[in-house]
Amino acid sequence: PIAVVGSLSKRFWGGLRVGFVRAPAPVALRVARVKATQDLGSSAVSQVMAQRLLEHPGSGGFVAARNVELRRRYAHLAAELRQRLPSWTWAEPDGGLSIWIRLPHAVAEPFAQAALRAGVAVATAASLAPDASDQHHLRLSFSARSDELTEGVHRLASAWTAFA
Repeated sequence: PIAVVGSLSKRFWGGLRVGFVRAPAPVALRVARVKATQDLGSSAVSQVMAQRLLEHPGSGGFVAARNVELRRRYAHLAAELRQRLPSWTWAEPDGGLSIWIRLPHAVAEPFAQAALRAGVAVATAASLAPDASDQHHLRLSFSARSDELTEGVHRLASAWTAFA
């Protein structure tokens, strides 16, 4: 059986910590039982707010506008990366708030430490993957404002020059 697990935090805002599971009834029931034993439940206020947002006639317009803005921010980040770090590669995202960068000839974890010293926190695949088979990728978010993305890429480029 296949289950889809998601959250409303990316659709509306990061502080809305309400998730969902779409699955066949037996799987959904099992997930609900496990959740009930692992926490004391989700905030009722958050759940009501999520329901109202989903039912609100204007929420579709909000989501569409947010998606346009996120595409613009991705395009800005991609342009900055192509200009300042042309050896880095990535696949254009189908959704979400981040891209996975493939670092040429470098292990991501040591570079992530260099980036942190330059003032940019990035995640590596090692910290997010079930095994350590992919050591050359790091994740960059494009959810920030354009000026912050520009500054982040500038700092990454400086760290990359010093690192490589």
